Amino acid sequence: MQFLLIIPAVLLIICAFRESKVTGTFKAFGVYGRLKAYLFIDMLAVGIASIVLAFMDKPMIGSKLVSILAGIGFLAIAVLIYLSTLAKCPDFLKGSLLISMLITGFGVTAKIAVFFVGAVWVLTGPQQITGSDGNTYLKHGNDIYTMDGKRVGNTNGAGGFTILTDSDGNPVETNQHVD
Repeated sequence: MQFLLIIPAVLLIICAFRESKVTGTFKAFGVYGRLKAYLFIDMLAVGIASIVLAFMDKPMIGSKLVSILAGIGFLAIAVLIYLSTLAKCPDFLKGSLLISMLITGFGVTAKIAVFFVGAVWVLTGPQQITGSDGNTYLKHGNDIYTMDGKRVGNTNGAGGFTILTDSDGNPVETNQHVD
């Protein structure tokens, strides 16, 4: 079953590498750019997911009927994006337009997932800090945790932190500064 998860991952990687070349050709002829292909893929995926989940009794949006209608609406938007792109497409590129938009859309999605989401996780996740005692801690909000997730202290107003318990839960009181 996990093998089925590998197939989409490999396809996304392939699309990410091919995306720039494919998009460049269509961008040069004024057919579409990354944003248009990304929106096409999004509307297509959300539309399909909304309809499929409604039939699985897990509607994405409101009730089953609302989810189906919303899915049809999202699919209609995807079709309109495709048709407006097709209207601008030179004849010699029309045969490869759908596949190219899919490659661009999936490639941009993969790049966003790898670079943007990863950067946001790093910026919003706990900050790794080393105390003057040489121990490494995680600072999350105003709380200080050990690397295995046990809360051991909090930050203080002086830009450092106070360890209230050790990793075994024994009470201690040590004021530390961040190295």
